[in-house]
Amino acid sequence: IGSYGSADLVLMETSQNNADRKYDRIARLLTEYSQSRPFGWAANASSVFFGTVPEYGVSGGVLGKIDPATDTVSWILDGDGKGFTEGHSIIGLAADESHLYGTTSLRNGYGIDDTKGQAKVFKMHIASRKIVWEVSPISSAQALYSPAIIGGWLAVADLQGVALLDLES
Repeated sequence: IGSYGSADLVLMETSQNNADRKYDRIARLLTEYSQSRPFGWAANASSVFFGTVPEYGVSGGVLGKIDPATDTVSWILDGDGKGFTEGHSIIGLAADESHLYGTTSLRNGYGIDDTKGQAKVFKMHIASRKIVWEVSPISSAQALYSPAIIGGWLAVADLQGVALLDLES
């Protein structure tokens, strides 16, 4: 689970009963990455993924992977000017075994103007961490939500409706 404020990633042992339940913080994203909260979550058979919204006055979220076998954050990507959602928050995720699909928002941490442009949907190859494609399917959308893989399509929503995207292109 994740926390609002400090963007803590917390491991909770659900096999334990409530009285003895164990909680461990496995990462604090505020300190190194200036993130406020994990917002988008997805999982496949081997990993858990998260996307974030930045801290007050900061632009751009991060994307990370948690390895459930070791309970560690095994990588984090940020909008470092290399074409990966620079200046966007990552607010929705969906995953299959080889790809991660994400949706973004132009909204930054409170106290800073929104990023200019359009919200994006991206497909990333998990093993290589390379973006396969990136598109803005709804030209007026400042935020795209709730990506879901349905029958070979990726459904994403904005405040006005739903767009269906071909998973390959």
